[in-house]
Amino acid sequence: MQKVRGLFIGIVGFGLTIVSLFLPFAKNENESKSLVGMAQVYLSSTSSDWNDAAMATFYKIFVPGMVGLMALFVILYLIMNIGFKPVGMIVFNILTIVVYELLKWDFKDRRVVPGTGDKGCAFTIMYVAFGIMVVGCIMRFVDKKRTSKTEQTV
Repeated sequence: MQKVRGLFIGIVGFGLTIVSLFLPFAKNENESKSLVGMAQVYLSSTSSDWNDAAMATFYKIFVPGMVGLMALFVILYLIMNIGFKPVGMIVFNILTIVVYELLKWDFKDRRVVPGTGDKGCAFTIMYVAFGIMVVGCIMRFVDKKRTSKTEQTV
């Protein structure tokens, strides 16, 4: 049972991160959008929405690409967790955090999510998920160390 404790913690972090991609990220008076919903809005926008064809093309690729990268890195984190590779878990956890922070910085810079009252619950839950993923990485290191010690004594 000791060996799977880190696995379960990592799976919880993975699940919470995936769920937070669908939770409200930005709110206004009438609606709220998740990160996946915002990516869909950017994909369906036209150059007339932006008054600049270059900006429309950039954000049609940038925002959905960043959300896709986050999902990809979290899935790779899960694969590394199942494969008992704690270093890979740390790498993909850091990459997920970097992509999330870059996307959040871009939204703040363009005033997509201007004030603290306009932020959705995904802002907070995402950091909780990242913390759980870090704990999962640490527990996998501990599990790996314990496994190697028991193999050496046998």
